[in-house]
Amino acid sequence: MGRFQGHRWWIISALLTAPLMALAAAVPHIFSPGTPIVSAQVNQNFKNLADRKKEVYDEDLMAIVTDEATQGPAGYELEYLHVISGTGVVPSATVKLKKEGQVFQDSGVGDGPVDAVLNAIDAVTGMKGRLQDYSLRAATSGKDAIGEVSMKVDFDGTVVWGKGASTDVIEASARAYLSALNRVTHPAAQHVKEIGP
Repeated sequence: MGRFQGHRWWIISALLTAPLMALAAAVPHIFSPGTPIVSAQVNQNFKNLADRKKEVYDEDLMAIVTDEATQGPAGYELEYLHVISGTGVVPSATVKLKKEGQVFQDSGVGDGPVDAVLNAIDAVTGMKGRLQDYSLRAATSGKDAIGEVSMKVDFDGTVVWGKGASTDVIEASARAYLSALNRVTHPAAQHVKEIGP
């Protein structure tokens, strides 16, 4: 695991061992009453980040919790992602998604690695989204920063927003797209024209 910087070791302890109430108390400014968050998923995301990065900072922890809090309704989850891209190569991607205990896998090609991933997700889900807006920002600092992707997607006339974060911007894009897709496939979303986080 990474070396933890800063003076807030108790936040890390809350992420690793405490129940949801302690986590909410540790980072109250990002929680509002009734905000659903899966503490086991936050814990796993923290462990994955600590394995990827040399040092984990407070901003990294905030990005993990914020990403989980903005994921929206449960649905498809990213299990596996493999991308091939480069100069003179047709970008391709294979994704494995999990939904309600079942695992689905398919591949796609595109104009770039993100397009290939989104096409692979479309192949798995049978839904075709049209990207209307895409933005990427560094949620933390450094060359191993967490990238946060926000996107606006039109699924057959229903426009939804999705967000995702990861140290890998292609993975962050996949998570954002799945966040949007899960919002449109959720039963409560069927009657709303534009849905956002």
